[in-house]
Amino acid sequence: MHREVPIAEVLDNVHPEDRPGLDAAIIEAVARRGGYAHQYRVKRADGLYYWLQATGRVESNEHGEPVSFPGFVIDITERRAGQERLRISEELTRQSVERVQLALAAGAIVGTWNWDLRTDCFTVDQAFANAFGLDPALGRDGLPLAKIVETVHPDDRVGLIAAIDASIAHGGIYTHQYRVKRTDGKYYWLEASGRVDYALDGTPLTFPGVLIDIEGRLEVEAQRDRALHELRSLNETLEQRIAKRSEELMVAEERMRQSQKMEAIGQLTGGVAHDFNNLLTVIKSSTDLLKVPDLPVERRARYVKAISDTVERASKVTSQLLAFARRQTLTPEVFAACDSVRSLAGMLDTLVGSQIAIDIDLPDRAHYVKADLNQFDTALVNMAVNARDAMQKQGRLSIRVYATKQLPAVRNHPAIAGDYVAVSLSDTGSGISSEQLEQIFEPFFTTKGVGHGTGLGLSQVFGFAKQSGGEITVISEVDAGSIFTLYLPEVPKPPEKPKEDEPQPLMNGHGTGVLVVEDNLDVGNFAVQTLTDLGYRPVLAHNAQEALAELSQDSTRFDVVFTDVVMPGMSGIELGHEIRRLYHDLPVLLASGYSHVLAQNGTYGFELLHKPYSVEELSRLLRKVGIWQHRQRIFHKK
Repeated sequence: MHREVPIAEVLDNVHPEDRPGLDAAIIEAVARRGGYAHQYRVKRADGLYYWLQATGRVESNEHGEPVSFPGFVIDITERRAGQERLRISEELTRQSVERVQLALAAGAIVGTWNWDLRTDCFTVDQAFANAFGLDPALGRDGLPLAKIVETVHPDDRVGLIAAIDASIAHGGIYTHQYRVKRTDGKYYWLEASGRVDYALDGTPLTFPGVLIDIEGRLEVEAQRDRALHELRSLNETLEQRIAKRSEELMVAEERMRQSQKMEAIGQLTGGVAHDFNNLLTVIKSSTDLLKVPDLPVERRARYVKAISDTVERASKVTSQLLAFARRQTLTPEVFAACDSVRSLAGMLDTLVGSQIAIDIDLPDRAHYVKADLNQFDTALVNMAVNARDAMQKQGRLSIRVYATKQLPAVRNHPAIAGDYVAVSLSDTGSGISSEQLEQIFEPFFTTKGVGHGTGLGLSQVFGFAKQSGGEITVISEVDAGSIFTLYLPEVPKPPEKPKEDEPQPLMNGHGTGVLVVEDNLDVGNFAVQTLTDLGYRPVLAHNAQEALAELSQDSTRFDVVFTDVVMPGMSGIELGHEIRRLYHDLPVLLASGYSHVLAQNGTYGFELLHKPYSVEELSRLLRKVGIWQHRQRIFHKK
């Protein structure tokens, strides 16, 4: 059972450490109108947190505006717990290896320890605990240094503490000899050997080591042999255990991914089937009612209109599927950069948060550019997110649009004169070091922690600028903020779009010859019958080879070739190129519901009729591409 819950209520229960990454993932999905997958923790009613994986996609309306964000969540708490247990196991194995290696280098072993300097927590093995007269259970759970020092001879304690402090301060191998009270109350000599491990910033982290019995020198070689055997056995089995655990984890994750994939596909196909069944119900009912004898003209027209409207809705469903699969052709368009920045202002306010002030400076002129509008919006969002993170969610973001007469010299390229539109975003953030400035546009480069950035945002801006004939520059100093400027070629204002004409009546073909190329028999026969009823002279070819054979017999019979794009063997596009080569005056009209070739490379200059198409659209485009050729033929016959 579903219920509506305000998004603020959902986000309030997200773990504070996971909130920034979740916000960024949602914003990125909305900006690129695409899919979304993210892992985060949510508080339960009992106050404990559990892990979720959310998967969804952004749905847009016909204007490209996001309208909904459907998705689903999966509880992955057990999987995360398993991963953590594996990590702990591998860490314990690593510590054991270090202890044995130290023991091998030092000689005879009495016991081993690992001291966590951040928490002052000593964990020791049973031999160590016995040597110091400690409870083995406390040694496993961890105890402070002071508890260890209590069993050291009073005369040796000052020297021991000084040696430990010196080793932590200066690093290197730690070696020190002192006396420890036996369980029988007597003292005996030990030698402690270890080293301090540091973080990258120099912070001391851990202090592992071993104890050596220096009163029993005669047993040193025997104990060394045992240590060597233990190390050899550990080395022989360690890789096998780690490989096996890694393989088990990979298999489990793959099963989880496959399960999520099948669930997503099931939800998607179920929703599409539901939509199409509704549409088919309208079409089937209307066709049944059209069979009623003596049906009034008004009702007949109403049923025909219902069928036509339903087909339009079905076409929109397939368009949404192609958009979800990123299979639609992305083509540049002319738009006003200022208008786009202005329309994004509200979303950017939400994106950067209330603690960051936004100043937008737009000129009086609109400043038109030719680029992919969605990619332009995504580039601005990516730069704004980058600025927000640099300011740690507090500061000022300034956005300015202005005209410039040249592309600046950058990345070993000289300045280029011309009319360009510049969109700059400046922030008051932490700035970027000179070393990182050379890398920030590289894919996957990021200075953020794991889960807080993909390293793809600025690389998208860079790629978009280059593909659009522009450039991206950055000026930055550490603690002095950054200025990112996107340059795009300026183009003239496009002419006003004429108002859409009312649907024109079906045009008579007047004997225009049409070679129909369609591998689907039902579609091909219907197209031939339709064109015949409209006054055309159609001839059907079932594939490109048949079409070329018809043309080779007498190409003058045809004024236009109407071909499907996706066919076995030679495609419609390849056929069109061959017709251009052999019969350069013969126009070609393509028909396609979807083609990956068209999505990637466009129509190669051919006219394109999108499936499903109406008879009026078919008649109009055939007349557009074939009327000149038909008139030329008539003129030459005269």
